[in-house]
Formats: sequence, structure tokens, C-alpha cells
Amino acid sequence: MNLEHKERLFSSELNHRALAYALLRITLGVVFFFYGFNKLQGGPGNFATGLQERFAEQLPGLLVAPFAWVLPFIEVTVGLLLIVGLFTPGALLVSGVLMIALVFGAVMEPSPPTVANNLLFAVIVFLLLFLLEYNRYSLDRWKEMRSGRKVGF
Repeated sequence: MNLEHKERLFSSELNHRALAYALLRITLGVVFFFYGFNKLQGGPGNFATGLQERFAEQLPGLLVAPFAWVLPFIEVTVGLLLIVGLFTPGALLVSGVLMIALVFGAVMEPSPPTVANNLLFAVIVFLLLFLLEYNRYSLDRWKEMRSGRKVGF
């Protein structure tokens, strides 16, 4: 690593932005992880049955059941990846698509407070993708520095 690269990497402005990025990424990861973990802890079958009953009037069970069964696993996986900063672009892309599905369900229910809450998460996902260059405190960055190749899109 040359001196100019070290100066840019450890400059005060970049450090603050990279630290802010890491805190937001980790926070979002914690939210996803524990939402999924709580669903798994209650039993994925119980969660799936409850979601099917909740949306029985709005959406066909053939759509709701598979989504309900995979949702907790996706949330836990995406959450862990965001917490450690591994495969961050892909984890953010999956979380963005997941937010579209969750907003769709909340609109169909209808549940305006849930829609608003999910839109806030969608904005956070957008910001993290938009500011991906600040993903310095992550396993992605560590892999990048070791291999010399850029990780991500």
C-alpha cells in the first residue's frame, strides 16, 4: 500500500464518512437479523401460517406461503452479511427487492404505518447502495485489500 493511498484511506473526512456508513450498514443488518431470528425462534411454520391467515383475503396462498417460509432465512442471512460487511452490494440488492415485496404486502393489507416504516428502510438501503464507496470498515474491504481487486458491482 503506497503512502498516497494510506493518506486517502485514513484522512479525517473519509474516516468520518466511512464510519457513518459502517454504523448505518451494521444497524440495518441488526434490524434484518433480529426480525428474521425472532420469526425463526417462534417457528417458521407458525410464522408462515400466521402470514397466510393475515393475507387470506388480499393475496393467494400460493404467493404468500413460499414467501412466508423463506422470509426469515433471507432476513437472517442478509442481516449477518450486512453486519460483517460481506458481499455488501448483493446483500443490499436482496434487501432492496425484499423491501419492495414487503411494501407491496403492506399496501395490500392495507397498513399505512407499515408502508411508511418499510419505505424508511428502503431509503436506507438506497443510501447504502448509493454511498457504497464508503464501505471501508467491512470484510469486503479487507478482501479487496488482500486481493488487490475491487469487490462488488
